[in-house]
Amino acid sequence: MILGLALACVLIVISSFVEIPYLFIIFFGLGLGILGSNLIFPSVWICQRKVQEKNKSFVTGFGLAGFALSPYIFSLIFAVIVKMISQMQRLKIMASSSRFTVKA
Repeated sequence: MILGLALACVLIVISSFVEIPYLFIIFFGLGLGILGSNLIFPSVWICQRKVQEKNKSFVTGFGLAGFALSPYIFSLIFAVIVKMISQMQRLKIMASSSRFTVKA
């Protein structure tokens, strides 16, 4: 599981540097899929072992709903991070622009 989370983080970081749209979609999609499945797997496994037989299907379905919603949740988180980084880059460009420098 640790290896899967590390792989997911590496794929998401790689996708942020890729300029070709199709490769971005592949890396980002694989990263989100691995990240979601690795985060939901422990809860489903624990529920299957600890919950009574008649409630297992409900608990497993509830846990797997988190897996289905994980791309939506993680995409929102990564969108906020990317927006914050792009705003910082714009501020650096504006600060280094020649129109804001003082000429002697």
